[in-house]
Amino acid sequence: MRRGKPVKKAYRFLAVLLAVSMTALQPLPVFAEKSDEIQNQIDDQKDKVDDTKDKLDALNEQLSELEDEEAIIEEEMDDIKANLVDTMAEIALKEDEISAKQNEITVKQGEIDETQAEYDQAVIDEQNQYDAMVSRARITYERGNPTVVSLLLSGTGLADVLNHLDYIEKIYEYDRAKLEEYTQAKENTKLLWDKLETEKAELEVQEAALQTDLSSLESSKVELEGIKVQLQAKFDDFEAQLAAAQRKANDAKKQLQAEKNKLRDLEKEREKALEDERKRREEEDGDGSGGTGGGGGGGGTGGSSDYDSIIDSSGGSSTGKSIAKYACRFIGNPYVFGGTSLTQGTDCSGFTYRVYADFGYSIPRTSSSQRTTGTEVSLSEAVPGDIVCYSGHVGLYIGGGLIVHASTERTGIKVSRANYRTVLSVRRIVN
Repeated sequence: MRRGKPVKKAYRFLAVLLAVSMTALQPLPVFAEKSDEIQNQIDDQKDKVDDTKDKLDALNEQLSELEDEEAIIEEEMDDIKANLVDTMAEIALKEDEISAKQNEITVKQGEIDETQAEYDQAVIDEQNQYDAMVSRARITYERGNPTVVSLLLSGTGLADVLNHLDYIEKIYEYDRAKLEEYTQAKENTKLLWDKLETEKAELEVQEAALQTDLSSLESSKVELEGIKVQLQAKFDDFEAQLAAAQRKANDAKKQLQAEKNKLRDLEKEREKALEDERKRREEEDGDGSGGTGGGGGGGGTGGSSDYDSIIDSSGGSSTGKSIAKYACRFIGNPYVFGGTSLTQGTDCSGFTYRVYADFGYSIPRTSSSQRTTGTEVSLSEAVPGDIVCYSGHVGLYIGGGLIVHASTERTGIKVSRANYRTVLSVRRIVN
């Protein structure tokens, strides 16, 4: 009987120890299951975040393409507007020239009318002179022309005869002189009249040519205005598409941020569960040291506008790469037509002009002139620092098939694909 008591006590002790052990180990599966469940939720949430990121990337790519197409339309509209201004200025000049020619024709017509009147009067005077001479000749003939013999026989004497003959001779000379004078005046007047008629005909030909030019310019103006209307409609359509894409992108960004926040909360919850499990194990192992839990924060910050790695991984000279990196510092700054300030505002050619000027290089100011500067290379040979030329536009190549350029007033200085529109030429300034 005495031996049975210690055995029972031993069994009781083992039973209690087993119960305590089972009680101590019971929470571990609970914490482990909770951690695994949270991890599954985290994995699901990460998949959602990745899907949303992919969706956002696709939207941003669509947005970038729309912005590039819109930039092309804006540049085309700027060209059309400039052509319209030039055409309207030419029309105004042609209208002024036509008005001046019409005034000249009016003046010439007045001179011709005056000359015609003088000519008509000269013809009348000549005819009157001629009629007077004929009348005097007829009177002389009808009255008879006394001969020298008859005058001598009549007893008038030789002196009278000579005086009479001298008088007749003077009359003839006077009539002949007057006739020649009026004949010359008539010829001079006719020559002047013919000259004025020729000048008038020439002026009328010039006016007709100007009217033709004006008609052509008016047709060009109508055509340009039609193109402008079409481009404006296309631009408005792209504006609507762009606004819709921006709304979608903003919604996707908000959704992405919400999912990231949820993911962060789940990770914190999992970290807490893991920490609770770790502490529980330490308590069960009798280790009261209780280590500190490791925080899981601190995500990396990716610089989306940092293109240094693209530039460094491209070929070309170190100077060209420095120029490309320098140009990228001004991404986001405003576009101002005619400007050359990298901070306050510049246009496309002003941007490349100023960037190169800051490195001591002098290149032409306008995009058309920059298209002929430096050395011609192909787009496949382009390296950072090369100037990529388009119709009415230029940009600076930075490598990776990208350019940095002062695009439009809405987008400012930005990065685009180099082949976002037709490339006319690539110019290398730095070898």
